[in-house]
Amino acid sequence: LREVEGTVALAGSLDWDGRNLKGKGAATLTDLALRYADMPLKGLNGTLSFRDMINIVTEGNQEITLSRFDPGLPLTNVRLIFSIEPAAETNEPTLLIKEARAQSLLGPLLLTEGAYSLASGDGRASLSFTRLDLSALAELIDVEGLQVTGILAGRVPLAFTNGTVTIANASLDDTEVGTIRYNNEATRQALSGGGESVSLMLDALEDFQYNDLQLHLDKPNDKELVFSIGLEGKNPDVLDGYP
Repeated sequence: LREVEGTVALAGSLDWDGRNLKGKGAATLTDLALRYADMPLKGLNGTLSFRDMINIVTEGNQEITLSRFDPGLPLTNVRLIFSIEPAAETNEPTLLIKEARAQSLLGPLLLTEGAYSLASGDGRASLSFTRLDLSALAELIDVEGLQVTGILAGRVPLAFTNGTVTIANASLDDTEVGTIRYNNEATRQALSGGGESVSLMLDALEDFQYNDLQLHLDKPNDKELVFSIGLEGKNPDVLDGYP
């Protein structure tokens, strides 16, 4: 933890049985801001109850809220329900996420089925998008000449290794029809030797009206995010609208 600001109030008791130190109590977080694994968190609030403060074990499920969290995509209005338990095999304190909800530039997010080791940084979770706004995604990736409309939904499985995120075989599908408009002269010049089929593709993308769109995501460990798109649709002004 770095750059910690805010208030943490602790209350509890410690017992010594002659061999082990034991403790239980509560921690109240008020407007806490910090940086964890190079990710900034702001507006952290909540009261956490611990049945074991020495080994970091909570008293059942806990709830905290954050005004802002930025793991690469800024999230706001974050609500997290979780517990911290010792892992069965290693006894390391493990964050078990029952549910996390947040708002993002791309739409609402839901995180479930999460388990994250606070000691090693290893874990897994399932991220669900219910209304991923493609127009916001196009603005975020900032490709000159690209405009997209439509909504996607789907699930993204996440894996964490030493704090690094990987994604394998994630798939998002459209929930309504939309359009893709891409008109970039530099791209046309770069692909000018690709022949008639490439030229027709670029013509079609100037006003492509899709009725089926699938977005596939993969991010190997320590690699860039790779995505591919499957499309069905047509441009009414290209090949007489032939799909």
